[in-house]
Amino acid sequence: MDTGAQLPLPSVPDTLRVPALRAAYVMEHFWDGLDFKDTVRSCDGRFMEQNMVNFLSLFPHADQASVTRSVMSLVQRAEAERSAFQMISDLAAKYLYEKESPMYNEQYYIVFLESMLRSSVLDGIVRKRTRFLIDAIRKNMPGTVAADFKVMLRNGKTTSLYEMPARLMIVMFYDPHCEHCRTVMSSLSADATLHRLVDEGQLNVLAVYVDGDADTWQITKHTLPEWWIAGMDTGDISRDDLYFIIEMPSLYLLDADRTVIMKDALAGDIIKTVTDKAF
Repeated sequence: MDTGAQLPLPSVPDTLRVPALRAAYVMEHFWDGLDFKDTVRSCDGRFMEQNMVNFLSLFPHADQASVTRSVMSLVQRAEAERSAFQMISDLAAKYLYEKESPMYNEQYYIVFLESMLRSSVLDGIVRKRTRFLIDAIRKNMPGTVAADFKVMLRNGKTTSLYEMPARLMIVMFYDPHCEHCRTVMSSLSADATLHRLVDEGQLNVLAVYVDGDADTWQITKHTLPEWWIAGMDTGDISRDDLYFIIEMPSLYLLDADRTVIMKDALAGDIIKTVTDKAF
């Protein structure tokens, strides 16, 4: 048997003509052809990964309720084999929660986490970690208003996110000793369109040092571009866990009313979105 084969797609009833409904039907019946107790297939990494990719690729074509139902059904099926259940969990994280993945989508990942939280397969420690991750990811989701925080500026004055001019805003949480942060900073600072939009009063670029080392801040604050707003977290972000920062830098794009447009985005995607909005 070729364990690398793909599961056959279910036949969609002819009565379902709306694309979203057809996608929903395929999703909800996608795993019908797999008995999770059949460990030859359900525990085969290559087989499961290919089919998970096929399954996840259907999500954008259906509504959220259908996504939720199909994920809950998958998780319930996977409970029959603990190793397969863990594989499903790992693959969901790989494709929906790693920023480099073209399928990266926190909202879809939360659906998996919440479905797994309902499962009796999770032990106490994993259940607690899953609940923590759900709460953390929900912070500052796209479509919500970003949490306010205070920063100390380069001139020593203190302001807050909400007190800054009401413009489109790129917010970058960074560490000056982080090599990847410096690479991203170079990419943003070299973009002529961003610079022009700042000069025209249409955009703010706010770089926030979040580790709270005042000496490091004093030494490094003037290395950031002059046309950026550079600040150090005064304690709000770390003390109150306002933002869930899993790696540096962490980039957000906010609308003028501080609604989150993009969260934990790649620099290139931020630049493209800002540029598209400017023209």
